[in-house]
Amino acid sequence: MIKTMRGLKIANKQRGFFFFDEKMMRIFDSIIETDLSVAGEVGFFVSSEKCRTTNTRLYTIRKALLDSGGIYGKGFEDSFRTLDEAKEEMERQIEQEKEK
Repeated sequence: MIKTMRGLKIANKQRGFFFFDEKMMRIFDSIIETDLSVAGEVGFFVSSEKCRTTNTRLYTIRKALLDSGGIYGKGFEDSFRTLDEAKEEMERQIEQEKEK
């Protein structure tokens, strides 16, 4: 089971996913803003991307499947304007996951 951001990046690439691919991160001007936080079988982290239409950086909570390295999270429609807001919501979601 994946337990670190480094392990997640390796697993994601080994399984043919491109979330952490350097070229893709450059295209979306992506930054990994937090470390991986593990709750059960799910990992959480915040990434930020610059929205090209508004030139605004938005922060998105990402969930990682710790058995496969897959990443999911909604796009800009479910993003936050500040890193602090995203971190606060991520902590809430981690607590919810722990209660399952």
